[in-house]
Order: sequence, then structure tokens, then C-alpha cells
Amino acid sequence: MTTGTLDQSTRTTRRPAQWLRVARWQLETGVFLMLWAWGLITVLVVAVLAIVGQSVHVVVSGFAISHHGLLWFPFSIAIMVTVTYLPLHVGSGMTRSSFIKAALLGNVLIGVLNAAFTMVGLLIEREIYHRLGWFHGSTNAKGVEVLDGGALTYGIGLTLLFVSGMLSGLLVGVAYYRAGGWWGTLTLPLTLLPIAVTSLIGLVDDSQWSPWDVSFAASWPASELFTGAVLIAAAAVFALLVRRIPIDT
Repeated sequence: MTTGTLDQSTRTTRRPAQWLRVARWQLETGVFLMLWAWGLITVLVVAVLAIVGQSVHVVVSGFAISHHGLLWFPFSIAIMVTVTYLPLHVGSGMTRSSFIKAALLGNVLIGVLNAAFTMVGLLIEREIYHRLGWFHGSTNAKGVEVLDGGALTYGIGLTLLFVSGMLSGLLVGVAYYRAGGWWGTLTLPLTLLPIAVTSLIGLVDDSQWSPWDVSFAASWPASELFTGAVLIAAAAVFALLVRRIPIDT
């Protein structure tokens, strides 16, 4: 056997780690679904503003209204990842450890991508509003522009919020799968804690969108650091719950 044959054999047998392959598949699937959501949101925002702008002076951001969809739709996807894909993953002979790593990486990246898409949309929308003489108003604070506290601050808050939604979705899914319907429902106050903590104390910008329109006074960077620690803890809890989870066959 020649050296060239050995090199070729080495190249053909060297594959990415199992969890990376699974993470790539989950990310590709998630991005495919989100591309439809992003396209639908863009079309709806443009259409509504084009129609409404003909008769009234627009004072609210269209993209800011879409935040609910980009929090709760991916949240439901994260639930399905745990409830439907986990048993298939383990039943196919793959490890729980690879599922944990792949699910966390894939879902966190989906949250980050949703925040990036929204920020690009908000920045483009703001320029259009200003050119048309419209007010790029927040949906939470009257008389305040969406990015009044700065695009970076808003973007960080939105990233934390969307990532918290994905982590809560994973926790909700594993709670229902592991404990059943009743206990899964009763533990919702716990599994939704990442979203609650982020929306209540993790947003320092007064114009920042919150799913419950309620937030306490927060200061940068203490609130973001605390929120980040809570999200890391949520990821650790998910890993612990999945590591020894019994799989229905």
C-alpha cells in the first residue's frame, strides 16, 4: 500500500464528531424553517406599512411588532426537538451527550440568528421611516423610538431574549417528555424562568420589547451578566435532565 493510498484512507475515514453532525442538521433544519418565517414577516411588514402609510402617519415600528413571532415560534420548535427527535436520536444508537451538545448549540445559534435578522430589519426600517418622516416608535414605550437607547444595547437585549426562548423551549420539552403532561404543565413556571428572568430584569433599554410588557429597573452590565448566568444555568439543567432520561421505545 502506497503512502498516497494511506493518506486517502485517512482522509476518507476522518469525520466530524457525532454531535457536530447532529448540530449541523438541527441548525440547517431550524434555519430552513426560520427562512420561511423571516420571509413572511418581511412581506407582511412591507405590505401593512405600504397600505397603512397611505392614509395615516405611522408612529410604530412594524418589525418591533414581529418580536412575538420570533420568540414563540422558535420556542415551539425547541420543544419539538426534545419531544420528537430525542427518542429517534437515541434509538438510532447515538448518545445522549451528542444530543445535548447539538441541541444547545443549534438552538442558541437560532436565537442569535433571529436577533441578527430583527436588528437588520429594524435598522433598515428606521432609515426608511426617517426618510418618509414617520416616527420609528417602540411598541412598549409611548413616544420613544425603538432604538432610542442604542442599537447595540437593544441588540444584546434581543439576543438574550431570543436565546432564553430557545432554552426555555428545550426545558419545556424535556419536562413534558420525562414527567408527562401533568407534571410538565405544573413545572411551566420553572421551565419558563429563562424567558421570565430575561424579560423582567435583563433588559436595560426602556424601549426594549418585552413579551409581557413588564420589566424592573435594570443597569448595564450587571443585569446582562446575571441574565447570562441564568441562561448558562438553564443549559446545565437541560443537560442534567437529558443525560439519564429514559427513552420510550
